[in-house]
Amino acid sequence: MGRGGRGKDFEEYVALYMEAFLGVTRIERNLPVKGKVADRPYDCDVHGIVESRGWRLVSGGSIALFLLGVGAIVIPEHLGDVGSTVQEAGRQVESALGPETAGWGIAILSVIAWVAALLGKKKARRHVWVECKERSKGSIKRTDINKLADAVADVCAFTGAKWRPDEMWLVSSTRFDIDALNFARERGVRCFEATEDETSETGVRLEERG
Repeated sequence: MGRGGRGKDFEEYVALYMEAFLGVTRIERNLPVKGKVADRPYDCDVHGIVESRGWRLVSGGSIALFLLGVGAIVIPEHLGDVGSTVQEAGRQVESALGPETAGWGIAILSVIAWVAALLGKKKARRHVWVECKERSKGSIKRTDINKLADAVADVCAFTGAKWRPDEMWLVSSTRFDIDALNFARERGVRCFEATEDETSETGVRLEERG
């Protein structure tokens, strides 16, 4: 998918590309975002939200398991076969952890389920801050990377933030120089080059991203 247009049109192209190829489900453009230190808000070119169906299922399943665990402790006689299954799972936990956990298996299982539910909820939705650089010439420099990373760090430090970026992406119509890529790896910025012919990620191998 090649890019088209300039300026605001470039940002619109980036938003469409994110929805089409990068799993982004919700988009906001030109969003003012308050930081902790800066008096004036930062301008987030594109704010995207990535929803993970897998993590959402983990969260929902873990909440259900937590509620069953609590029920097996408080009202076991009302849960029937399900309660018996949970109690057996609790005994398996006790067996795995040792005799000092005797009688605490279901409680431990419930705590594990609650932690998994919180993790699933956090992972199920990721906020992405996207910086768009439409230039006719000149490469992306390390100052561009650091400016984005510093802005995001300031926003994340603001306790009153309505949302906090989980990822930083920079999309450019020109190439990234070597130091820009080095600092991008160091500071966790994903880099994309949008040429007339195609748009692709550059500079960071998949195994480095995890």
